Amino acid sequence: MTFITVAGLQNIGVDFSYGSKELPVIGCSDTGLQQKCNFVVTNSADDTDSLMQGKHDCTVVAVRDAFARYIWHDGIECYPVLHDLVRYDFDPTKASLQQLALALACHMNAASVYLVGYHLDNEVETPFLLNMLRLYPKTQFAFIRKPNPQKIGIFKEFPNIVVEETPLFKKMIGNINAR
Repeated sequence: MTFITVAGLQNIGVDFSYGSKELPVIGCSDTGLQQKCNFVVTNSADDTDSLMQGKHDCTVVAVRDAFARYIWHDGIECYPVLHDLVRYDFDPTKASLQQLALALACHMNAASVYLVGYHLDNEVETPFLLNMLRLYPKTQFAFIRKPNPQKIGIFKEFPNIVVEETPLFKKMIGNINAR
């Protein structure tokens, strides 16, 4: 597996049809389903019920309590215990969906993680992302966003993340689809 894509909560017009077992695209619950991700994370029993009742081609990755209700069904997996995050009190049942997706991507040990449409905020998402950059210094991250001339200064101290714009990312995945 060369890279994993985390599809954040902002739809920035990227086609995720390249997603496969070799190139996973992890989305956030219903948003990930709409974006046609091949994996969607959820930590809510209601979201899990909704996702499991619909017809789709993705695998739902649900926290243990929500997973337990569908243990005998196809198309669902249990969110794993993330040993790297245990000592940091990471609780999948209380984390945001983007945090669940990012933590799962890091747990899967890909060389690179692309954060596409990942919504940053000052209180929850940004501090978590910065901590993940510190915790996984050997993983290369790319923050993919819509074209924007403003620089993102919060990543200055991190050599393991670059900021790229969607046209470059679309060109890269276009080359993957052409194979």
